[in-house]
Amino acid sequence: MRNFYSITKAQTGAEPLALSDAKTYLRIDGTDDDTLVTALIASSRSVAEKYINKAIVQYTVTLTLDYLPPGGILLPIGPVQSVTSIQVTDSSNTTTTWNSSNYVVDTQGGRIVYVVGASLPPSYALVNGVTVTYVAGYGLASDVTGVPAGIVQGIRHLIAGSYENREVAVDVPPLVCALLDPFKKYVI
Repeated sequence: MRNFYSITKAQTGAEPLALSDAKTYLRIDGTDDDTLVTALIASSRSVAEKYINKAIVQYTVTLTLDYLPPGGILLPIGPVQSVTSIQVTDSSNTTTTWNSSNYVVDTQGGRIVYVVGASLPPSYALVNGVTVTYVAGYGLASDVTGVPAGIVQGIRHLIAGSYENREVAVDVPPLVCALLDPFKKYVI
């Protein structure tokens, strides 16, 4: 049986570049373009996230599965900071939180591995029977110093390109690709 899943994420962290930093990089004085530059920060970060297949800012991610897959759970959005909870709903529609002593979080690999001998809850094939809530991203809620400098510089270049070429859609330039490639997660 195939395990169907859905993902929702809510941004809980600050953007990796402050408005004042972006304006300094763009050499903008005054406040006339503040709304535009703020939008460019968010959209450029979003483009960078899509390119590297990782969360740059901090998100709370909810992964919903039909059942616990054998061997462990691959977390689709990384880098993983922590797992908040794993909740399992049984056939009588009772939801319980699975004890964290039953699994190990591999933050480097972006997965949850079951502890040998752990008491696995029954693997009922329920629609949305398992809910994994976790925190992902380079940045923290209030501190973005965890975002690698190459990513921040790539975002600066995306902002500058979008600011200078407002009327034309711009592809991700080779320099930005070179800055972001070391952080790219390849999906096999």
